[in-house]
Amino acid sequence: MQQIFSIFNLIPGYLVFLALVLVVLPTIVAIALRFCLYRHLKSLAKKARRLLGGVKSESTPKMITKLEQRLADSNLNLDQLNTAAVIEGEYSHETFYFLGLSLNCDFVDNLSRILPNLLLSFGLLGTFLGITFNLSSLSQTITQVDINDVRNLVEELNQPLQGMGVAFTTSLVAIACSSLLTVLNLFWNTNIVKASLLSSVEDYIDNIFLPRIQPVTSLESAISQFSRD
Repeated sequence: MQQIFSIFNLIPGYLVFLALVLVVLPTIVAIALRFCLYRHLKSLAKKARRLLGGVKSESTPKMITKLEQRLADSNLNLDQLNTAAVIEGEYSHETFYFLGLSLNCDFVDNLSRILPNLLLSFGLLGTFLGITFNLSSLSQTITQVDINDVRNLVEELNQPLQGMGVAFTTSLVAIACSSLLTVLNLFWNTNIVKASLLSSVEDYIDNIFLPRIQPVTSLESAISQFSRD
């Protein structure tokens, strides 16, 4: 236990600050954001599947409500409508709430994917800063200590050398946090939930909503095509 405390005493304050601000805190925030995003998309996908079963409630997702209003109020040629593109465009504006903040789903999803690599970069930055400052301290120690006094020289060099070794702890922390985020990104896989959501919404729009608002569109198109032939 005493050795552990002695190791912590060797860690420079700036390394602790960098590790907390650039690695640990972003990891905690990213885990919370990823979980909230996954839960939000899973809830939307569940509600979309209920619509496919004919169950429409007051909790219909705003995304689907906006799609219905857009398609009902527009004069689009439904036979040439690219439903997938319209749904993707509407999803790009989808948001969820986190600590009272409205956050874009795509932005949070992309942030969760690139953050593990950013954490590794921040960890390396802390390591190189630690090595740089410790080398500077080592250089000053060598110039100030009497080389003939071997015992005193060894004692003076001990702390800077140990400090350089401890500087690598920032990289270890960053690697651990990056690995944790990567595993959680796989466990809370938003790609699968998003694909399920968009597929259910497209199925509902194409096969339930559009035939309901214009039930004879396809028939009229076929008759028109037959008359032209």
